[in-house]
Amino acid sequence: MKVVIIGSGNVATVLGKKMKRAGVEILQVAARNEKEGASLAEKLEASFTNNLLEVDRGGDLYLIAVPDTVISATAKLLRLERKMIVHTAGSVLKNVLINEGLINCSLGVIYPLQSLKKQNDIIPAVPVLIDGDGDSTIQSLQKFSSIWAEEVAIANDEQRLKMHLAAVFANNFSNYMFTMAERICDKEQLNFSMLLPLILETTNRLQAFKPSEVQTGPAVRQDHQTIEKHLRLLNDYPSLKHLYKEITSSILEEQAAE
Repeated sequence: MKVVIIGSGNVATVLGKKMKRAGVEILQVAARNEKEGASLAEKLEASFTNNLLEVDRGGDLYLIAVPDTVISATAKLLRLERKMIVHTAGSVLKNVLINEGLINCSLGVIYPLQSLKKQNDIIPAVPVLIDGDGDSTIQSLQKFSSIWAEEVAIANDEQRLKMHLAAVFANNFSNYMFTMAERICDKEQLNFSMLLPLILETTNRLQAFKPSEVQTGPAVRQDHQTIEKHLRLLNDYPSLKHLYKEITSSILEEQAAE
């Protein structure tokens, strides 16, 4: 399947590299950012354009990897017939691609369930959730994605949105907690890097156990004496004190419900 990638950001770059390494032919990169787009096109041995009206018409699949808010506007600039058009967003409906400029096109989604950074040399495993406007589209996307993605699952708009929500808890919120830990360490002149083995051990345990099975800490132990000590230490961090109270209460409630 010949692919045209629209975009030059994190998702476009990492998925483009994964596809290329798996032997997928990338015909073209189309992006408004001429510098970034041309650089990505060179890496993928593809042509480049910064004009969506000049996209290569020889592609089979057009991957729209742009910010969520401009997916619809981007799709409306395409003038294609009998092609497969997909976006890569977790929280955007697949029907956002519907417009009068796409004639007899198949529409779908390839949502990478991974935090992607184009600056990283090491490309992580990327499971994807796919969806399409019919069984034929879904089957085609499943076959195509299986070439380069580590895991492929079918998920409709609602399921994809729910997985996106779960990903926010698992990734975005957990990283925010790391940021808060770093802030405490910096202010108290402690070495945050000493926490890295602990963080790695916690995540590694999830390979063999459910998260609920490996939860530790004073709230799980119902160690109220330690909790009170922590709260006193957080008097200088009012927002973190509130956060600590809320999370501790939630864990205690979970423990009481079991």
